[in-house]
Amino acid sequence: MSRTAKTFERRGSIYEPTPDTLIICEDSGSNKTYIEDAKNHFKAHPKIEVCNCGKSDTVGIVNYAKKVQHKYHEIYCVVDRDSHYKFEQTLAETRSSPKIKIIPSYPCFEFWLLIHFNPVSKPYGASKGKSAGECVVQDLKNVKEFAAYTKSKSNRYFDFLLDRLPAARANAARLLEEAKQRGDLNPSTQVHLLIKRIEELGQLVKIT
Repeated sequence: MSRTAKTFERRGSIYEPTPDTLIICEDSGSNKTYIEDAKNHFKAHPKIEVCNCGKSDTVGIVNYAKKVQHKYHEIYCVVDRDSHYKFEQTLAETRSSPKIKIIPSYPCFEFWLLIHFNPVSKPYGASKGKSAGECVVQDLKNVKEFAAYTKSKSNRYFDFLLDRLPAARANAARLLEEAKQRGDLNPSTQVHLLIKRIEELGQLVKIT
């Protein structure tokens, strides 16, 4: 999509052009709602689109991103590792698509919510008939405030968790570094990097 180099004025400020950004979420429930609320909180440019493309698997999401990448300057795919088929292979294939950036959570997005309260470093695996992701959700439900959590519902948790966001960011960065050092990304998340990018897009303002 072509962009004009001009900036425009609003209420005494000069706004720089903001990249056309697409954020694709695995579900249309709590995951997507959280990202949308983060975008609103940081007053990110309205050209940032948050969507669910109708696919809940990493292969489907990345294939959709490849189909629409000509429309955007950058695309972020928020995906769960859990037990998705061809997950690592699909991530590797995106290296040839510089516009597409993967925001993975091992094993799932709920790990990001959990480390607002508890910086868990134990690896998650399938147990007692539950997938690794479902085990994370169970741990999350042990937090009083999330006892009734349901992934598919559009629960609004961003504002509720805002006071804990600095701790979650620090926990995520530390756990990700530790995971890289030991060569096993379970558990870890890169949602904090997406939040940072959303915040950056909201700050593309110069006060005149």
